[in-house]
Amino acid sequence: MSLAMIFRVPLEELERGLDGPVQVPDTTPIVRPVVIHVRRNDREFEYHATVKGEIDLGRPAIYKNWDDMFRPTPLRLQRHFNGLKCSLFGWVPDKSLSPMVRYCRSLVPLNEQRAALDDENSVDKRIWFVYLPGEVLDFGIAFQEGRWLHLSKPNLPEAPVQKILRSRVDLVGYVAGKVLFHLDLL
Repeated sequence: MSLAMIFRVPLEELERGLDGPVQVPDTTPIVRPVVIHVRRNDREFEYHATVKGEIDLGRPAIYKNWDDMFRPTPLRLQRHFNGLKCSLFGWVPDKSLSPMVRYCRSLVPLNEQRAALDDENSVDKRIWFVYLPGEVLDFGIAFQEGRWLHLSKPNLPEAPVQKILRSRVDLVGYVAGKVLFHLDLL
């Protein structure tokens, strides 16, 4: 690409003279700095860390370990999560579930053991992480109505309630505990 600019030749013309297409270097950062906020017993703790560059913090994600998104693992943060007995965690990238900061850019523990949806008459609707058709991971308040799964994001009025055949959805797990931490990008 630089050679094309130096010689003032279109990139396509320069590629014709080479053995193959020019590889543009990957500009994905190796790590990104963040601030981690942990709230425990009415106290807030703040830690500086780095998130792996390939992680898209703007999309929901599932992790097997709470520290899978960091490089390296923030050692001081481990003291808050030593006793965790959870095998899956969900990343909530935005505030589509709550107008408050409660779930925005946060990691939450998931329960996958008793993965059954509540019905439409249940008072306690849960936040679920689900794979929609096409292996698209999404999250929202979910319940079952007959053969249908309803998935909504109450803080996004422009996002209609999704109604999907239950047989076309894979349930991952529902939020089963307090938010572990919130992240702020630096």
